[in-house]
Amino acid sequence: TWELHNHCLPKSCPSFLLNEIALILEARHDYRQAESLYRKAYALDKDNATVQYNLANILSKQNKNK
Repeated sequence: TWELHNHCLPKSCPSFLLNEIALILEARHDYRQAESLYRKAYALDKDNATVQYNLANILSKQNKNK
């Protein structure tokens, strides 16, 4: 099991799950943690357009897209 508030995830967490958790964190305005999970999801699946979009979006929200 894992606990979101302790940021402990299973080592073999699939990219789609990382993306979904990041969406929750983003909705809670925890952009730094959301970015971290989007980056992990991207590292696992660089061809996933949804993860690419979400990572770009979170970077834009933090003015890191320049």
